[in-house]
Amino acid sequence: MRPWSARVHGAGGICGAAVLITEHHVLTCAHVVNAALGRPPTATTRPESLINLDFPAAPGTPRVQAAVAEDGWFPIEPDERGDIAILHLTTPSPTGT
Repeated sequence: MRPWSARVHGAGGICGAAVLITEHHVLTCAHVVNAALGRPPTATTRPESLINLDFPAAPGTPRVQAAVAEDGWFPIEPDERGDIAILHLTTPSPTGT
């Protein structure tokens, strides 16, 4: 795994991947966030719940939580555009990421 790789977790385990883009932000797909929160893949309202992530390149570090950024929610549109979510970490990313 690369230092910028993250995994998004839900109740059933890993729901998808994310990419660290700043110390406090990751980029993932909106459908991955929806899956992590037990929502339909095409749900369009910006979720308010926190999402759990981990960074495989930093083994032994605890999971971190993130919220969908206010201006970072682009759900799947009927024409299949979108499917992007920018998450704001509640704490900085682990050392080594």
